[in-house]
Amino acid sequence: MKIMFDNEEADLEVIVIRRPYDTYRTSTQTRKIISDLFKLKLDGYCSHYPYGILPISDYDFMGTHVCLAIKRKDDLFPVSAFKSISYQDCLDFDAPFPVINHKFGKYKDQFPEHVEALKSWEENLKKNNSKFAYNASWTMQSDLKGELRTAIRDVSYSLFYHYYTTEGIEHVINSTSCNYGVNKHQEAMGLKYLKDSSSQALPPFESPVFHNQPFYIMYLDQDGFSELFTRRSEKFSSIWKRRNVIEDLGVRRAIA
Repeated sequence: MKIMFDNEEADLEVIVIRRPYDTYRTSTQTRKIISDLFKLKLDGYCSHYPYGILPISDYDFMGTHVCLAIKRKDDLFPVSAFKSISYQDCLDFDAPFPVINHKFGKYKDQFPEHVEALKSWEENLKKNNSKFAYNASWTMQSDLKGELRTAIRDVSYSLFYHYYTTEGIEHVINSTSCNYGVNKHQEAMGLKYLKDSSSQALPPFESPVFHNQPFYIMYLDQDGFSELFTRRSEKFSSIWKRRNVIEDLGVRRAIA
């Protein structure tokens, strides 16, 4: 896919890094892209939150990064990315499924309804042996403007669809900012609001970990993505099919 970048024609490329823990020591490409992604995330989050915001953690080495990059003169410039942490990733690294700690941290006792609903969501999926994942830290380069920004955003949203349908992960949960209408975008994608024990949608909460900014918890289930979002995402199937996947299959086979 061609775009105009700095008044020059450039290509867009999708890069998928599975478990950087496996390839960080041996792959210069992993080390470069992960470093670029850390900068992208810090730039993006620090432009919206006060000092001390931490969009990077040990889970960045356990999960999968899906990155959209501009390719020019044999170099790659990541402009958008998200990470996905599956329940299987957590099992393999003996780590808790991260959504509760990620958004509530040591203050989780102050949010009993949300925490209980999240625990119930997780336990029900475990009982049914369902594949599920936490989607987090979606970031886009903040200084993109106009048509370029729109194009990067649209392709980035489509990667959410392509990644989870390709992986066969029907159940995905994330925390969704109330700012900038992000929750409305995710509604249109087919995500639903987390519900309490009475099947009522839970209201937004102010995350103490994110400087008391308001968030919803939203999830995707077996009903899948909306028909409209599916059609829009499939327009970008060709770039997804050409994705560059970085992983160590020997490690994955050894722990299977």
